Amino acid sequence: MNKLLVIINSPPTFAFIDKSIDRDWRDSGLGDWLGFYDVLRNESGHPQGVRFWPFEDAAKLISRLEASSNVRFGDAGNSICLLFRPDAEWVESRSGDQWMEEARLLLGPSGSLALLFGFDVMPMDERRRLELALPS
Repeated sequence: MNKLLVIINSPPTFAFIDKSIDRDWRDSGLGDWLGFYDVLRNESGHPQGVRFWPFEDAAKLISRLEASSNVRFGDAGNSICLLFRPDAEWVESRSGDQWMEEARLLLGPSGSLALLFGFDVMPMDERRRLELALPS
């Protein structure tokens, strides 16, 4: 389970997947590296969500999203924070991972969007901690 799929709805749906995704989803064709991302953590180091800084092509599609309690925009609208819980709080000094690998934008049914983040290079214990933090 090395890829985190985030279906951007309200609230976002999070799932770790191994290889393929549902046939209803297709790659946007924008490439496999559409921006930077990190895991947002609280003071105790527990994951609270994922933050994504999309490059220009992906930003155009993502800009149509609306903020909610689980979807917040930061950095003057340049980043999107996809949170596991509406009350999630994070600390910058505990966030800022450098285990980035791939960031894809997927297109789904009825114009829905999803992000696929690679975590193959993240240490197994950190990946497990992230997986356990996902909403059930």
